[in-house]
Amino acid sequence: MNPTPPDLIALATHPDHNAVTRFSNACAELNAEDLAEGYDALMTRAPRRHNFNRRYFVGHDGRPGSGAWTNRIEEHLAIALVNDQSTWTMPHGGSLDLLDYQVPLKAQRSDSGVGKIDIFGLTGTSVPVVVELKVLGKNSADTPLRALLEALAYAAIVDANGATFRSEISGMTGRRIVSGRPDLLIAAPDDYWSFWSTKAAAGEWRQNCGDLANAVALRLSIDIEMVNIGSPGLELGLDGKPPHITSDLTIDTIGRWSGRQPIDYSPEK
Repeated sequence: MNPTPPDLIALATHPDHNAVTRFSNACAELNAEDLAEGYDALMTRAPRRHNFNRRYFVGHDGRPGSGAWTNRIEEHLAIALVNDQSTWTMPHGGSLDLLDYQVPLKAQRSDSGVGKIDIFGLTGTSVPVVVELKVLGKNSADTPLRALLEALAYAAIVDANGATFRSEISGMTGRRIVSGRPDLLIAAPDDYWSFWSTKAAAGEWRQNCGDLANAVALRLSIDIEMVNIGSPGLELGLDGKPPHITSDLTIDTIGRWSGRQPIDYSPEK
């Protein structure tokens, strides 16, 4: 075991992990055992909103806080998906229900580097899922490695606060939520994946990122999936209006790595 486990939040923002020419090699250099130690370490120091009487599901109304203009396309897409396409039929045969967007994880301002979960979901078997949504910006995009590390860090914080998440979700939906680690889903439109597929400078990122995801899934006994959501038409939510998806959603698997054991539905102790 490392004397100092890696900081997952710092890893997610490390320049090498979001650089076109370096992130593929970084995928090969990272290892699942170190990331699992970082996951456990983050759980021990994770922000705990309930200690400050703050909820995770804060009652969003499906509208962003944009005025007449925005460059926060990712946020608008996340809200539109929850508004209009909240139940997904997954390529492997399961389903995913999108419960909420921009789920806050900070307990107080001093929780440096802790952001919000783009979308929080539940599988058809009530396993929680941290969804990291990525979009292509103006000739640039976060790397799939950064998406994976962000999702992993946020999953550790959810895991650390599992009882509170389960209580809030049960109150919202009436569903009994499976106890344990969340699964990870990296979702992005077709142009995002095309951007990375055509970047020769990115090297063998699919193989290296897939190998890392597979090792992490097996080590943590979770499922990790990357999906292409096609090219959904997006009507931005400006001037107080909700954003909407204006065309059918298509979901195709980029990669799926399963380490999850059969689900235990026995009562929590």
